Amino acid sequence: MDALGFPYLPYVWGVLKTHHEQHGRDCDDWEWLAPIYRYGDPDDLLRRRLDVPIDVLGLSCYTWNWRLQCRIAAAVKSRYPECLVVAGGPQPDFANPEFFREHPYIDAIAVKDGELTFTRILETWASCNRDLGSVRGVYLPDLGAPEGHRFTGPAEIPTVFDTSPYLAQADHYENFIRECGGKFCATWETNRGCPFSCSFCDWGSSTMSKVRRFAQERVRAELEWLALHGVTVLVLTDANFGMFPEDVDLGRTVADTFRQYGAPASFSYNTAKNRPEPSVAISKALFDSGMPYKHTLSIQHTKSEVLEAADRQNISSEKQVRVVRELMKYGIPIEVQLILGIPGDTYALWQGCFGDLMEWGIHGQYQTYLYHLLPNAPAASPESRRRWRIDTIERSVYLSPHLGFIASGSRIVEKNDIIVSSSTYGREDWVRMNVYAAIIKALHTSGLTQLVAHYLRWTHGVSYEDFYRTLVDEWAVQTWWYERLAAHFRAFLSEEEATEFMRVEELPSYPHRVAAFQWLLIRACLSLDSFFEALSQFLSMKYPHAANLESVLRYQKDILVLPDYDSRTGKSFVTDLDWPSYFLRGTGEHSLPDPLPASGGLVHVADKECSNGVDGFPLDWFGQTAEARWVTWIERIVLDYSCAMRGTFQNVALESAVLSRSET
Repeated sequence: MDALGFPYLPYVWGVLKTHHEQHGRDCDDWEWLAPIYRYGDPDDLLRRRLDVPIDVLGLSCYTWNWRLQCRIAAAVKSRYPECLVVAGGPQPDFANPEFFREHPYIDAIAVKDGELTFTRILETWASCNRDLGSVRGVYLPDLGAPEGHRFTGPAEIPTVFDTSPYLAQADHYENFIRECGGKFCATWETNRGCPFSCSFCDWGSSTMSKVRRFAQERVRAELEWLALHGVTVLVLTDANFGMFPEDVDLGRTVADTFRQYGAPASFSYNTAKNRPEPSVAISKALFDSGMPYKHTLSIQHTKSEVLEAADRQNISSEKQVRVVRELMKYGIPIEVQLILGIPGDTYALWQGCFGDLMEWGIHGQYQTYLYHLLPNAPAASPESRRRWRIDTIERSVYLSPHLGFIASGSRIVEKNDIIVSSSTYGREDWVRMNVYAAIIKALHTSGLTQLVAHYLRWTHGVSYEDFYRTLVDEWAVQTWWYERLAAHFRAFLSEEEATEFMRVEELPSYPHRVAAFQWLLIRACLSLDSFFEALSQFLSMKYPHAANLESVLRYQKDILVLPDYDSRTGKSFVTDLDWPSYFLRGTGEHSLPDPLPASGGLVHVADKECSNGVDGFPLDWFGQTAEARWVTWIERIVLDYSCAMRGTFQNVALESAVLSRSET
């Protein structure tokens, strides 16, 4: 799979090859061909390989490559009918009685860890035994059985992990890195297994399992080898990094490695769910190293009834809040991951989820994912489907080198099942939940109304949930753009080739599609005066007791980064109140009085770049045509999937003002 335009090194290939060479019999009988580890047209990927007879084809399958793997398998099977095709990974739906009939080009499914099973398969095949019934952990076709298959029994799983595939296959991996032009992603393991059993997850079919740890010598040697070779993105595949005391030391080692080598340029991992102290210690070490870093909070939802419905009730929201508070002390950026459409959720609970996050102090980087129903996850079982009356649609997944938009000409590579209704919400509720998430991310996290929400919360006691519930359900719902968003998601439900992404018709020279919240942010900024005029009329009527509401609305509008901004000279605007100091003091933990009057107040901004706390882009669109500036603005400001207030000025100072406490 490619990430951000950089390919992943073929890790599973290295794991299987290394184990077989070190522990298998008759290793010299097999020649391991170079793996396919890039996306592309199957004919192109196989053009040179099909000239060499293929006796065994191994497929590592997940949601992002399943259809491609099937096409590769069909092509190989057509050319070499006697080839044994073995599929592994979480995606093959072995519980489906029709699986082998629907996929006649697949001969076997290997479950759980693959090392031992695949080695046993190769040993059996090399002995000219074509019956894999003696190999445990394998599903084989039996179309006459009611199940459509026969299972050979629980898989053997490894417990000792002392050899690194990267080091054992170093010559091969160095060739792959050269093929990638030196820019590559790599997966990295320090353990396997997950003690939790969240219904939406299929962690390699190893959920609710004992965690098996790797030898520290191997883990650290791999890290150094990858850093020496300049790994761009390092993805740790542990389910709960931070659950062991040694993980903190390992996190510090990653930070030290970045200081020494400048690699990995990016480090991604799944945090321990119930271990606040180690999670914070790891994050602080990485942040202090200077590595572009943000802490990912995979909470999926904040409401206990929804978490319980997802069998996630043993993961404490209170402990998540402790992590948030500590990270905020150090200024560490936080990215929240949410799942939209969990059976058990409702529109009201979904609104409350965002309100909770804001009350916790998280005001940016909300990643909302549609609920992709993985075929072997607990939620996909017949019992779960009946219990929650789960309804799904199959929709396209696109590949793009950037998160959050679809590049012109991007190709559909997969289709996934997405839950769109359950016993607790219907399809129209699902539409409203999507629209609400888009509005929250466009208005709050992108900066159109966040300061207004802070002011009403800190000084007038209006909760974030009440503010946005009112704003959306009473004002936004009457606007044309709300109906446009709703129509978009209704079309996603009804049209098989529809996508989550939208075109910006007002900018015909911009060819790409953007996420719904990005579309709304762009549309609001293209018509900023009318947007704020309508917003001001509604809020003034709704909150007449907030005497300085008009002033904060003007300040919110003036502080937005727009394409007419010239970073060479900066920008100045007038304010009647000391809003810069007010928002600098506010944390949300205590109420604040109204800001001081600022007689003759002049605010100056001098930002040279926009930043989300992790990376930055220069604000250098001067000299371009008006439409070209908007396009550059979209690319620099909008196309960060989490946004994180990068659309508002950060280098702000109040100048030439006389402040007076007596006037408040």
